[in-house]
Amino acid sequence: MGAGLLAISLGFKMSGLAVGVLSGVVIAVACTHCCTLLVNNSRVLCKRLRVPSLDFPSTVEAAFLTGHSRIRRYARACRFMVNFMLCFTYLGLPIIFIVVISTSVQQLVQHYTEYELNVRFYILMLVPFVMAMGMIRDLKWLVPLSHASNSLFLTGLSITMYYVLKDAPSPLTVRQYGSVSDYPLYLSAMIYGMENIGVILPVENTMRHPQHLVAGRNVLVWSMAIIAFFYIFIGAAGFVAFGEATRENIILNLPIAEPAAQAVKVVIPLGVLLSYGLQLYVVPVTLWSGLHHRVPDARKDAAYNLLRAGTVLFTVVVALVVPNLRPVLALVGAVGFSSLGLLFPATVDLVVSWPGASALRVAKNVLIVLFWLVALLSGTYSALLEIRDTYFTESQPL
Repeated sequence: MGAGLLAISLGFKMSGLAVGVLSGVVIAVACTHCCTLLVNNSRVLCKRLRVPSLDFPSTVEAAFLTGHSRIRRYARACRFMVNFMLCFTYLGLPIIFIVVISTSVQQLVQHYTEYELNVRFYILMLVPFVMAMGMIRDLKWLVPLSHASNSLFLTGLSITMYYVLKDAPSPLTVRQYGSVSDYPLYLSAMIYGMENIGVILPVENTMRHPQHLVAGRNVLVWSMAIIAFFYIFIGAAGFVAFGEATRENIILNLPIAEPAAQAVKVVIPLGVLLSYGLQLYVVPVTLWSGLHHRVPDARKDAAYNLLRAGTVLFTVVVALVVPNLRPVLALVGAVGFSSLGLLFPATVDLVVSWPGASALRVAKNVLIVLFWLVALLSGTYSALLEIRDTYFTESQPL
């Protein structure tokens, strides 16, 4: 669970309360099932190749390499696609973090100074801080920062839920369903929040008893059930509390004049900032794995630092261009997490089980791929429309 919790109430505003709750359960089941598919097929492929473990890109590549002779030539391209989607997704997360931090600080500064600055100025002010976080290369230093971030985030979220649940009206007082055109934004936000497939295989590969992940104690199902409960509960409660006034970041709805609410607007952005380096970590590492052999040994250290700095600046530039949480979250959820969490697991399951797959298994995987296609096309279209309407149909003041 992470920063997606802050935006999930906006998703319920897009879908309506009843539709949001029911859809959330369906999405949770689909995401959990796809994670299970990936783990089980990775184990099958490890036995075929006689290797102890495989990561996500290697699992997809191995599925095609050991599959039907006609599809083996696509193995390398599929590995590239997984790596591309991992980079796209994990670049999107720091961009969302920057937007969350800057909008929260903007609201706090405006309350105390009554001086209005465009959010882009706050994004620029963040550059030294996110650069410092992004240049930390050793996980040994990122892990304690992540622990501190989790503590701050949970503290701020607890205070937020106090305001959400205090004097909350009846759930029957809010819309139970929304418009079809707004639903893709809910779909993208919920997939963004619940999907954790990028960390499933690394977690399994470092477990003392990896067999407990999807069998025995079934850690995956129980953990996903807890995550789904919190996302659905917090999203629904936030929408019930703030109704049509629900904003893209729920802490922006808190009463700015109250000290506890002001503390949230400091604690959560600080917690998000401390986790920036860990969220960014996978992108430069992935990019460097394909570039390091082209760089002379004497320049590798400088080149890697330059790559990390360039990655940080890229996230800042994108946040400057689109300093709005809704379209960025929609794109990351619709394109990145839906592809990683729905398309690739279903495809791998088809390839690994072919030609002995039952008609029911084939139909189920085809249905998952169709679900991915709907999420991809509708979410991307909605996000691009919102970007166009917000930033290109009329001039925006700096």
